Amino acid sequence: MNSPLKVLMICWAFPPDAQIGALRVARFCRYLPEFGIEPIVLTMEDRFRETIDNSLPAVDRLRIVRTEVAATPVDWYRRSKAVLARPGKAGKESPKAATSSVRKSFLRRQLLSLLQLPGPDAGWYSPALQAARKLVREQSIAAIFSSSPPTVSHRIALRLRKESNLPWFADFRDPWSTSSDQNDEPAWWRYLSKSMESRCVRSADRVICNTEWLRKDFLRSNPELPQQKFVTITNGFDDQTLPLVKPLPAGSRRLFLHLGNIYGLRRIDTFCLAVENLVKTQRIDPSTFQIVFLGQIEPSLEAAARTSAPSLFRLGSVEFRARVGRDEAQKTLAGADMLLIFQGGHYLQIPAKFYDYLLTGRPILVVAQEGALTSLLEETGSGIWADPEKPDQIAASFLRAVALPAISPLEAQQRWHERFHYQPLTQRLASCIRSVVSGS
Repeated sequence: MNSPLKVLMICWAFPPDAQIGALRVARFCRYLPEFGIEPIVLTMEDRFRETIDNSLPAVDRLRIVRTEVAATPVDWYRRSKAVLARPGKAGKESPKAATSSVRKSFLRRQLLSLLQLPGPDAGWYSPALQAARKLVREQSIAAIFSSSPPTVSHRIALRLRKESNLPWFADFRDPWSTSSDQNDEPAWWRYLSKSMESRCVRSADRVICNTEWLRKDFLRSNPELPQQKFVTITNGFDDQTLPLVKPLPAGSRRLFLHLGNIYGLRRIDTFCLAVENLVKTQRIDPSTFQIVFLGQIEPSLEAAARTSAPSLFRLGSVEFRARVGRDEAQKTLAGADMLLIFQGGHYLQIPAKFYDYLLTGRPILVVAQEGALTSLLEETGSGIWADPEKPDQIAASFLRAVALPAISPLEAQQRWHERFHYQPLTQRLASCIRSVVSGS
């Protein structure tokens, strides 16, 4: 019997990391052995993670190498700033002082960007690279797989690729140089980021994209590269049984749920305004439903929502709840009547929660610009979408989505297994790896 191919999986986020991106690589690792591939995971130690969720399922018989994260110049800068900080004097700032403050803010922004080169997670680069080199020497590694964000995983893989000439598979869960996270960075930073992305894309044997829109965007940006370099392997769902939900008492409110964090371009104020207008015009009764946002939310986005729809909050029709573990979140998800996604302008991306939503069979309301998510929503017939800038359109879509019929989770599993279950998705990844390794 042939020995399995050993593949080094380089990923910053891995369970018990609570980031949703940690699940993609973990699920690949669960099924790769079925297809003759032995994954070896390189990630960081749990003490460096911001949030841990111990309810995430572990992968059996998986070798995981965890390394430290070194302090970086930006860490030293922030520590020194905290030590030197002193309470300022109250009072009105003069025009001259305000101009000086703006200048200092500009210079501080440039300095912070400079200190973060080659990326905000650079502290993991050296410890992980040393561990990766050792694994390549000692474990007969046949290929390298790296997953981003953050992009430090790809930078480590790029260095390994140059040193070892091993086949490399660069997995993009989100865009890199076109990410909205870079909009606030200086122009020179964005230029360097684009340059580094180009080096990674050109050096990798395969660039794996989690949406077809992202793959086509890479093709447009790199017309001189062969199309077969870019491969789409979507996110999906894994084996899970949604808990049985006891019938609610007569007269209970219907639950409209958003699961996950609200941040960046994912504004919810226009949605709340749309629902408030529906209540004011008596097209819906606020006593019959409750909208729940389960997860962290940026304070500015919450404030905007409360300002746009004060009566909904006063009546208890909208509620913000703190993030819970995955097990508890799945129980809440199973009891929802309609599911919400706010994607804003992230048109190349489909949030991982969409596939969990799809598995419930409940109707989905998406508030987003036209893109990868709205395209898949229409293709699967799983819900309705509306533009985040158009409250009237959101209101009409809300009413349509509420009226959509649900299907059973079992029917949803059967309908979407071959396309979105991680076992067939991993089989496609394994075939891609074997094809390149055998060719090399």
